Amino acid sequence: MPYPTAHSGRSEAASLADYLRIIYRRRLIAALTFAVVFIGTAIWTILATPLYEASSTVQVLEEGGQDTLLSDLAKLGKGSPVADEMEIIRSRTVAEGVVGELQLDRRIIGNGDAYAQLVELNVPPEQMGRPYELRFVDENGAFEISDPDGGTMGTARSEELFKTPILTLRIDNVRAKRGDLLSIVQVPFEQAVWEVQDNTRVRQVGEKTNIIGVSYTSRDPLLAARVVNALVTIYRRQNIEQRSAEASQTLSFIQASLQVVQEQLDSSEDELQRFKSENGVMLLSSEAEALIEQLARFEAQLYEVRMRATEVQQVLDHLLAGRAEQALTMLPAVQREDVVLSTHGIELAELVKQRRGLLSVLTENHPEVRAVQAQIEQVQDNIEQVLLSSRATLLGRAQSLQGVVDDYLAQLGQLPSTERDLASLARTRQVNEGIYTLLLQKREEARIAKAATVGNIRVIDSAIVPKVPVRPKVKLNLLMGLIVGLLAALGAAFLLEFVDDSIRTVEEVERLTGKPSYGTIPRIADSRRGAEAPPGISPQLVTRLNPKSPASEAFRSLRTNLQFGDPDHKLHTLLVTSAGPGEGKSTISANLAVTIAAAGRRVLLIDADLRKPSINRIFQIEREPGLTNVLTGQNAWRDVVRSTQIEGLDVLASGPIPPNPTEIMYSKAMRGLLDELRQEYEMLIFDSPPVIAVTDAAILGAMLDATLLVVELGRARADAVQRAISLLANVDANLLGVVSNNISMAGGGHYGYYYYYQDDEGSVKRKRSRRARSKRP
Repeated sequence: MPYPTAHSGRSEAASLADYLRIIYRRRLIAALTFAVVFIGTAIWTILATPLYEASSTVQVLEEGGQDTLLSDLAKLGKGSPVADEMEIIRSRTVAEGVVGELQLDRRIIGNGDAYAQLVELNVPPEQMGRPYELRFVDENGAFEISDPDGGTMGTARSEELFKTPILTLRIDNVRAKRGDLLSIVQVPFEQAVWEVQDNTRVRQVGEKTNIIGVSYTSRDPLLAARVVNALVTIYRRQNIEQRSAEASQTLSFIQASLQVVQEQLDSSEDELQRFKSENGVMLLSSEAEALIEQLARFEAQLYEVRMRATEVQQVLDHLLAGRAEQALTMLPAVQREDVVLSTHGIELAELVKQRRGLLSVLTENHPEVRAVQAQIEQVQDNIEQVLLSSRATLLGRAQSLQGVVDDYLAQLGQLPSTERDLASLARTRQVNEGIYTLLLQKREEARIAKAATVGNIRVIDSAIVPKVPVRPKVKLNLLMGLIVGLLAALGAAFLLEFVDDSIRTVEEVERLTGKPSYGTIPRIADSRRGAEAPPGISPQLVTRLNPKSPASEAFRSLRTNLQFGDPDHKLHTLLVTSAGPGEGKSTISANLAVTIAAAGRRVLLIDADLRKPSINRIFQIEREPGLTNVLTGQNAWRDVVRSTQIEGLDVLASGPIPPNPTEIMYSKAMRGLLDELRQEYEMLIFDSPPVIAVTDAAILGAMLDATLLVVELGRARADAVQRAISLLANVDANLLGVVSNNISMAGGGHYGYYYYYQDDEGSVKRKRSRRARSKRP
């Protein structure tokens, strides 16, 4: 058999097989973790309250009509119109309108098929949120009312008003039978508003579209649809009201002016009639009639020009003060005949759009943004100059008209006194009549504009009652539970593997110790299952009890490795030890001794564990006298060595446990005993205490030819094994290699054992451990 190497030549990087072995070793915790996650997800999905979602879509229409100065100025500083409208839909104002319209602060909850419409409910503030119980006492809608504390308040019938100092209640459309229960509760208005806002979802449908999706989630599918439709209706109503505010303000201004002019017109007509009655003059000359008609026409023109100049001045004042939206709201007709202003407005709108796009990726101090901002300021300056020029033109025209009016007034002053007074009164009446007619025309235009005002919101799809709940999503939840459960199971397995520093595989032993593996011993319990040990043979002596087992073959492999491990130096004395207690060193020592003796060599097994000896129990012999008696000079070694049922194998028990095992082990008597025993036996095997617990093993290791370190997989800790190796190296002990104990023959282990044996008829048979793979040493 070739000499075993410390490194198998495989990369230290973890392979898929390594991961699979980890999962197999941790299969119980992995399965438990998966079951908890998946079953928990399934239970939560089944028990979760179904939630329904109703949705509606609306479109924000682009501003229609010609691009004008004021419409462009109104867009300055604004973000995306869709984003603005989405925030309006989410606003508290809209939510309050929904709660008030649907009375969402008043709720009626039934059991089973019981139903009633809540018409009126008023409770004191201290009872807000506490339910009143209605128990129906017959099939005709009669019910008994209980307060939140369980006290009976009285009885009432459907459609009847039940009123007490602390409760006002009326229900209608009752569908209930005797014994049914309904709960009535009124929650604070603010809480109902918050619930509407919290359960409302507003989103933009698609990218770069003006379509908004509005949805609402509720346990009641009918309520979800009603809330969404109410949200859209109230939002659209507020949009129309806001857009009609401009025309309303203009109409109010004209209405106020019209009232004043009408009073002036009535007064002037009364004065004219009184003058005619007092002076007996009824008609003016044709020359005076023509003069008054011209004068009234020019005065009406002068009034209109001055009114337009006032409008331009107001717009200019707002623009210079940075209040472009106020200018738009107050006087929208300024640009109606000015092509230059419209052109500048279009240019300004494009620049603002370009600047907004740059600000989405750049800062305000970026050179490109600053260049566009400079162009915007230049266009604004041009607009202000146009407005100043327009105002100057209107004022100049007003001045010219005032001169014409003055000329006509001068001509009117040259008439005879009586005719002049009559003409003056007729002129005042006619001027007021002209202005009144002008204002009437403007009022009708404003009324038409207000009546024609429509919102820029179009409802694409109204909400319908949902049939299928949106949550919980059963298939998705189960799929996610499956995936998360698998991930959690793997995570738990690898986490335990990470925090567990015990040595699990032979490769780990070799990498950790840097020493070759001289043997891999399977679990002896598996090999002796169902077997009965004859008298005088311990079940631990598997090589004697069942020599055809995989464990016996493993010990023969260990014997061969020791025999050919170092052909130049014959191995005469061997120490078997471990880092910690309970790793199987005594069992391995005993079975190794049996195996070597079976090969025809004379072997002495010495129990050098003077603290917790166990070799005497394995071979079922007396512990005393033994090694302690020999080292203290009480007995000769030939007198205490016991022969066994195995030919060629003798055992030297520990003897009585001394108070100073270390001193005895380090004595000259021990060295002398070794010299004598070397002369009598071909192989001396010492079973010693653990290396880390006491120094006995290190002392013996320095005296003997070689040391084998037993490592129990799944129990031995990496730091303990490294510490044991360090202690042996400190005394120059020859650590020959390691023996891996407790190898699993199940699917989790990858070491199998081929062995041959001869049956009773002499035929050669070959066996292999089930569910294990063979591995050549």
